[in-house]
Amino acid sequence: MGFRNTFLIVIVAYILTVIAISVDNYNLGIFSFLLIFLTTYSYYFKSENEFFVWSFSMDAQGFLLQKIKTAILYSTILCLPVIIALSIYKIENSGLLLIFLLTGYAFLITIILAKYSAYPNEISFIHGILIALSVYFPPLLIIVIPIFLNSLLKTLQLSDMIEVKDLNKSFGPKEVLKNISLRFNNSKVYGIVGENGAGKTTLFRCLAGLENYDGIIDSELKPLKNHLGLLLTEPFFFTKITGEEYLQLLCNARKKSLSDLNKKNVFDLPLNQYASTYSTGMKKKLALTAILLQENQYFILDEPFNGVDIQSNMIITDIIHKLKELGKTVIISSHIFSTLNETCDEIHLLRNGEFTRKAEKKNFLSLENEMKHITIGNRIRDLELR
Repeated sequence: MGFRNTFLIVIVAYILTVIAISVDNYNLGIFSFLLIFLTTYSYYFKSENEFFVWSFSMDAQGFLLQKIKTAILYSTILCLPVIIALSIYKIENSGLLLIFLLTGYAFLITIILAKYSAYPNEISFIHGILIALSVYFPPLLIIVIPIFLNSLLKTLQLSDMIEVKDLNKSFGPKEVLKNISLRFNNSKVYGIVGENGAGKTTLFRCLAGLENYDGIIDSELKPLKNHLGLLLTEPFFFTKITGEEYLQLLCNARKKSLSDLNKKNVFDLPLNQYASTYSTGMKKKLALTAILLQENQYFILDEPFNGVDIQSNMIITDIIHKLKELGKTVIISSHIFSTLNETCDEIHLLRNGEFTRKAEKKNFLSLENEMKHITIGNRIRDLELR
């Protein structure tokens, strides 16, 4: 409910203020003041369209700050005539009026936090109960506001999504990707599965800007490549560069400082040796460490578990869980379905350049069985093993 639908209530509040002064009833003036604040609260109870929120070119904190600043500005403008009138009427009560004003701001911020912590849904019953308890006992806001704020910052990370629309990629006459449309939200882990040659790596290279393509790849953080950590199946290393120098090089590229390197060397890599002397698994772990130290918002991990020892696979799994907890977007491919089952929120099946199936966690088993049926079929029986 916006101002155009409620301006008559504001006018009524102004009239009540005039009446309060004329009949010497300060409490009626305070009521008119509160009536305006209650009206501004109503502007923030209805959930906005998801695309509208996503369209803001801000991170979650920036979006929240903008909303709060706008709410305080407009509520102040609406209340200002009442504040001025009551202050002139009884200047000795200015301190009381200031307390009401600050309390009004506190509840306004609380309602905004509640709205976007429940986003894209309406304010929940639990949120409503907490707000009601805070009205009865305002000091409770000291606890309620941080709870809503923490929930909100995680929820609004959805505005940092990557969106792919009508993506097509061909190599000569061969179509590798066909009309790919997909959205990758923050705080989620996505698995991309498919047979060799299905187009997974090509999709990743398009997202990273390493391939030309037809269609749209959009992200809230621009340019996407400056906020993206890409782990290739076979990472590239210069011939004469040590592991430590490689980490320093990639951190410098993103203007990130590198400190406490021994502590952050979670894979116990020999960082003083040339990276070119590393085994396949060690190279992958070094490349992964580098993109983690860059503090990227988005991560594409192409076969992160392949060629890596079991202990390191356990570490990588925990790293992926932590990235999700931090509100990052993680996209991974793997031929090891159990690793996807442990890490992913959604798995998308790519066949012949097209996404043919999406499965959420509860449907992972049926997707695995479907893939087995498609991939294996009667091939084992046809071998006639004896």
